[in-house]
Amino acid sequence: MSSSPARASLFAPRRGGARKGGLHHILGALSVNRRLAITYALLFATVALVAYGSISDLVQAEESTGRTVESARLDAVLDELERTLLAERFAAVIATQGGSAEDRARLDAATRGRRGAVAALRAMLPAEADDTARLDRLALDRLALDRLALDRLAAAADAALAAGEPLRLTQDADDALASIRRHAADRYEARILRQRVLIHRALMISITGGSAVMLVVLLGAIGLRRSMAGPITDLTAATLRLSRGEPAVTVPWTRRSDEIGQLARAIESFHVAAGEVRRLRDELLEAHGIARLGSWRWPVGACLFEWSDAMYAMAGRDPAFFTPTVEALAELVHADDRAALRAMLERVREARRAESREFRRAVSDGAARWCWIEARPERDATGQVIALRGVYQDVTERVLTAEHIRQLAYSDALTGLANRSLLDERMNSVLASARRRGAQVAVHCLDLDGFKAVNDLHGHAAGDALLRLVAARLQQNVRETDTVARLGGDEFVIVQVDVADAAEAQSLAARITAALEEPFTLGADVSASVAVSIGIALFPDDALNADALLEHAGNALYRVKHEGRGGYAFYRAEMDAEQHERRVLEQELRLALARNQFSLAYQPQVSARDGAIVGFEALIRWQHPELGALSPTRFIPLAEASGAIVPIGAWALRAACREAASWPQRLRIGVNVSPIQVRQGDLAALVRTVLAETGLAPERLELEVTESLLLDTTEKTLECLRQIKALGVRVVMDDFGTGYSSLASLQAFPFDKIKLDQRFVRELEVSPQASTIVHAVLGLGRGLGLPVTAEGVETEAQAAALRAAGCDELQGYLIGRPGPISLRLDQIQQTIEELAAVPG
Repeated sequence: MSSSPARASLFAPRRGGARKGGLHHILGALSVNRRLAITYALLFATVALVAYGSISDLVQAEESTGRTVESARLDAVLDELERTLLAERFAAVIATQGGSAEDRARLDAATRGRRGAVAALRAMLPAEADDTARLDRLALDRLALDRLALDRLAAAADAALAAGEPLRLTQDADDALASIRRHAADRYEARILRQRVLIHRALMISITGGSAVMLVVLLGAIGLRRSMAGPITDLTAATLRLSRGEPAVTVPWTRRSDEIGQLARAIESFHVAAGEVRRLRDELLEAHGIARLGSWRWPVGACLFEWSDAMYAMAGRDPAFFTPTVEALAELVHADDRAALRAMLERVREARRAESREFRRAVSDGAARWCWIEARPERDATGQVIALRGVYQDVTERVLTAEHIRQLAYSDALTGLANRSLLDERMNSVLASARRRGAQVAVHCLDLDGFKAVNDLHGHAAGDALLRLVAARLQQNVRETDTVARLGGDEFVIVQVDVADAAEAQSLAARITAALEEPFTLGADVSASVAVSIGIALFPDDALNADALLEHAGNALYRVKHEGRGGYAFYRAEMDAEQHERRVLEQELRLALARNQFSLAYQPQVSARDGAIVGFEALIRWQHPELGALSPTRFIPLAEASGAIVPIGAWALRAACREAASWPQRLRIGVNVSPIQVRQGDLAALVRTVLAETGLAPERLELEVTESLLLDTTEKTLECLRQIKALGVRVVMDDFGTGYSSLASLQAFPFDKIKLDQRFVRELEVSPQASTIVHAVLGLGRGLGLPVTAEGVETEAQAAALRAAGCDELQGYLIGRPGPISLRLDQIQQTIEELAAVPG
């Protein structure tokens, strides 16, 4: 009998409240199991009625049979009694009258018969104990009457005997006999009554006992229903709901401590595990979909395959109209790879070990697609291969990603050229091959001249575009067997294989130089030109390994750049000594400041109008203990490259200001500042501190910066210069006209003075173009209200031309060479005297 939801809720374990008594559970069970109780009651009533009717019929049949038998027995006894009484009386008469011995024997027999009949009658009518006192008294009374009737009958017989007359039963005798018969019947009825009472009592006891038994059975069934059948029904219903995958199914009876509770908890655990399995299955299917992974199975000896749904989806086939086979699997890969696939499956089946590999996919659009197929043997209990199992996965994204990663790992992201990793790999391979064949290899190290100016003037996007165009031109001028790599920034390397001689390497360098001299179009209105410096090293003449070749080519490149940039040079052995010296200088430069090896040289600046000294420029010198006095052009680039320029520049600023503080108020002091000092250090705070320490008036200090500082006009750079100007310090643009962004620099920041580059001054007398540039710069200065100082004045003609063009100040060897301040004391003293002569 299935449980209704209401019944299921009644049987559910209570979660709160006091526990009810057993009667409550019985009544609840009876109310819940009404149909079961009614069924049991009807069944019991039917059984009871049938039993009662059967017993009643049996009692009635026994009574009827008993009455018949007892009546016959009683009649026989009474007849025998009557006969024996008569015979006894007649025999007594005969004996009295002198009868024969035979008559006396008959008398004795009759007497014995009477006695037996009386005894039999009395046995039939005993004073038996009864369950009721009323029946006992009635039986005793009737027995007394029956004995009295016998006595009367005997008296009648005696009277007839005495009278010598035949015995005639008087009315009393007849009444006595009738009374005996009636009393015997009554006693039998009483006996029957007693038996019926006993039978009825036994029947009631049986019915009551049966009822109790049936009630116990009913309650037991109800208890069993509640304790076993009901929970099992509930658990069965819950299990069916779980099997149908219904959500939010609660398993009942989990709190019971008996076997039902264990079963319920087991079902709940199974439900949880099944849910986890379904979740994992769904995740697995989803993962298969994401990974584009399908599975297949090929029974040994069969032609057909078993494919998963994902396999059909990836193959674009409908399972209802397609039968997978070996050929169908082979058709999923490229035609050129199908033989390899069949060979792999055959090897797996024969060698009985798994194997996998990537194959090209067969696609109609011609795009690059890849798949990964794995096959492994499936064995039975005896170890025999019964099938091949495998997976099929679309790994196009993985292959393309791996290729992209390889490109990132081995190629330059901006230009697509080989990077340092791929360059090392290619060089090792090329050199190994050249070593076996006895061939030559040339390594070209390239550095673009003027790239930073283009990058800073037009922006990083234009700089990136320029690098890409340079890379394209480099590849256009090399062979397919050569390697072009970008090491970073504007540095490139070309590995030229199978070089016949140095002339062939020189020819490539010349082609590269000419190709890069052509202007580059970077945008609609943007174009730029760069030059290239190239250093060349040859294998095996210059070095036998990749690192040494690169180092030697780098040394040759450094020589080209040191000699004025542009062009190419082959490595020579003496370049190693120069490079070694450069590295030694870098190491010693770090210790020079602590060893007090730096000094300042002062070069005067005069007014172009009257030649009066207006100030000095402080130029740093390094007094090397072995190499002597070194010019800034030799060690300043090393200091900037190593970062040592920041403490060296701070020392120079402090020393110059301390010295200038003792000069007349009219003289100014100029100090060069490296762009690295502005970008990496807190230059404004340093200037404030130095002025406070030395007592120098801020307006007497001029900080000279090159225009390269403003090529990257960051807010930090401009803010630093603004803070310096706010202190009252003058900011001067040095070497004006040598870069690409001079005018843009003037627009970005309001300088206090311009210093014309000495290259234009030196060519002033021989180059019309230089004269034009000088006049243009001087006119620009007048237009902007900025004084102009001309550097590198070495002849009177140059000085005269500059004065005629309106130059404000002159500086150069003609005016005075840089030297210690002690050499300028006379000039300073002259200035003091001139100031004293001026009327107050």
